[in-house]
Amino acid sequence: MLPVEILGDVLGRVQAAMRKEWSDSNPLASPIKASLVCTHWRAVTLTTPLLWSVITCRRYCPPDLLSSFLRRTRNVALSLYYLDKSCSYVISEYLHRIRVFCVENMEDVRLSVALGRPAPLLERLELQECTERFPFGFLGDHVPNSRTLVLPRQSLRQGVQYPALRQVTAVDVRLSDPDILPVLFEQCPQVTTIVEVASTHASHQDLIPNRIQALHAVDYRDSQASLSVLLGMLAHRNIATISLYAPQPHTVATALEGLHVISYFRVSWNMAPYSYRQRWWIELVDERGHVRTFHFDDMDPAWDLACRLKTDFAVSWSLRSFSIALPGGLHQELPTLTYNLRAVESISIGIASADDLDVPHFITDCPAIRHVRVTALLNPIRLSAVALAEFMRELMERIGQRPLAVLRLDNVTLEVTPESADGLSLLTTLVQTVVKTNEAWESAAVLSVL
Repeated sequence: MLPVEILGDVLGRVQAAMRKEWSDSNPLASPIKASLVCTHWRAVTLTTPLLWSVITCRRYCPPDLLSSFLRRTRNVALSLYYLDKSCSYVISEYLHRIRVFCVENMEDVRLSVALGRPAPLLERLELQECTERFPFGFLGDHVPNSRTLVLPRQSLRQGVQYPALRQVTAVDVRLSDPDILPVLFEQCPQVTTIVEVASTHASHQDLIPNRIQALHAVDYRDSQASLSVLLGMLAHRNIATISLYAPQPHTVATALEGLHVISYFRVSWNMAPYSYRQRWWIELVDERGHVRTFHFDDMDPAWDLACRLKTDFAVSWSLRSFSIALPGGLHQELPTLTYNLRAVESISIGIASADDLDVPHFITDCPAIRHVRVTALLNPIRLSAVALAEFMRELMERIGQRPLAVLRLDNVTLEVTPESADGLSLLTTLVQTVVKTNEAWESAAVLSVL
């Protein structure tokens, strides 16, 4: 029989792994099932506070049941998701221990009850719907660790001070009023990241003083307001990272204003979580590290923008690094990218399967390349050593040099076959060093802070 501490730790690790693998799963499913195994497991489960510290209520949770769960947590920090207004009185008792709090809807009276006390551990607050704006004395005016805030449509009151929000650094405004930004920056002076701001938030054209360093915005085509106007309101030239979803051409032009010489360029693709829809993005990084990323739901507008960036927009180029992810060999069917790659030192190629391993036809004259990265876009990929060696040989012939300094394989494993020795032997003549990692193919400009 496992000791109490070890079994509790094992169950906690299983629960954490389940949350990571299935983010929509109920965190309480694991301890509840474990408690039904035997008397010993039940005793351990009920006396391990961490197992009950993350609660997700996607359906109605009776307040008495929620209270019984929370009593098992003793003094550990809590993360509560998707609770409704019926639990407000229970929540108020534990507010001093809540680190993450997400509530779907809250009436004015219940909001005052649930969020009327100090929350010294609270880091993230998400209110999806409120019938009234935040009350006076919100969170007891004391939330020293608050960092992330998701605002509902009804939220901040004009002329009311909210000391509890003074330390917030990241805000999601997707549900909030169109005129929220001036009030937001007044009440949350430390905000450096804004997510899901839209063209509809361009309620006026006056410059709004702010400290934003990261911005994720959506360009609604049916909106009368322009995202370009919004970027101007926020002094976009000073923003280090701007990520735009479905931008119109004039919005792209505005976002590119103020960039220095472009040193990194990426054309990328991935699958949207849970929907299995393709998403494409174009990413540019200038010599200062300022990033501009443009996201699209379809390949055609993304590739069209990639082809026109060099000719239609006022951007200077001196590429040192280039990345492209084109599953299924699509690059052979698309218009050629006409970028000068002679100064490029690093090329990354993302593939969705072993069949995608192919040298893009527009990679030809690249005498400065020293590093090549081959990355699995989705799931780990197994490649034959012969296929990889042939790929590298063709690449070397294209770029006019050998051997290569470093070949990185991210989530790519070489198959062991009778022919592997020949492939590995050829590979050693083409590459000085092969590095294997488990790193994923992802965009540095995609804001995941919220």
